Amino acid sequence: MPYYLELPDFINSFITIPQGADSESIMFSGYPMIADAGHSPKSVDIKDFVSDEGLLWFANKGIILPQWRATLFKCIRNHTGTIHTDEHTREFAINFIIYGHGEMQWVDLDVPPDDFIEDQSSHFRWSNSRVGNINPLAKWSGTAGKAALVNINIPHRIVTTTADRICLSLRATKPTKFEQAAKLLNLL
Repeated sequence: MPYYLELPDFINSFITIPQGADSESIMFSGYPMIADAGHSPKSVDIKDFVSDEGLLWFANKGIILPQWRATLFKCIRNHTGTIHTDEHTREFAINFIIYGHGEMQWVDLDVPPDDFIEDQSSHFRWSNSRVGNINPLAKWSGTAGKAALVNINIPHRIVTTTADRICLSLRATKPTKFEQAAKLLNLL
């Protein structure tokens, strides 16, 4: 199974940036981001970032997005994020890089599968201090204006260099499997 599949460029036309966007301080009108917290999520209203046309296009493809929620992730520059998996109820997200750049890296870990921390949001995280060898499996170098279907059920991390990275992540309520979504989006 692929770790990610890039989406066609026209899909970016569905993304809108709210009035008052300030890319330097990464403060969106009504959506202040945590400035120095590594890889920080912020729930936002999906309609503030995805046009009605975009929501309809995804729905017509069979990708049902919640009408109330998307997530902005900010990763500060020169940062290597904690290795983690995301929600256990779905395998994929549709990620749009709306500012900056960074890599999403999928990794194989030299730790027992049960050596993890489960946090309150039902994500699995591995303590960087307990991870031995990290073997890269794949990476997606997302830059502003790029989008991809990404597998969030395989251990991964975000790595940035000279710029902050802000990612809009859409999590469908249906389907829940990466391969199903890829087929619906004509990527496989």
